Amino acid sequence: MKKNIWILDDDESINEVIKIILEDAGFNAKIFSDATSLKKQLKKKSPDLILLDIILSGQSGVAVANELKSSEQTKNIPIILMSANPDLKAVSKQAKVESYISKPFDINYLVKQINKVLTTH
Repeated sequence: MKKNIWILDDDESINEVIKIILEDAGFNAKIFSDATSLKKQLKKKSPDLILLDIILSGQSGVAVANELKSSEQTKNIPIILMSANPDLKAVSKQAKVESYISKPFDINYLVKQINKVLTTH
């Protein structure tokens, strides 16, 4: 059964590229351009993993991660933060997420990190 990966980034072109990469790697991918729509969808269904950009319009990705990790319903969904932030490792620890990927990222590394998080979580 294919794993469901949700992508939250407010840059539509990045969303589309990541979706293509993930579908080519055998995942089901669903994209969101804002945290509100992702959280609304979470009330109906949960993904196997969330790829989350740190810089979002409206709400920071770290705030979204903190909210998801503090909710009983979503705390066990693994999250990978994505950003060009040079302090991404520290930010990821602060957000208590499972992993992080620096932008720009290598396609193979992205898929490798997703598979690693999915198998260890």
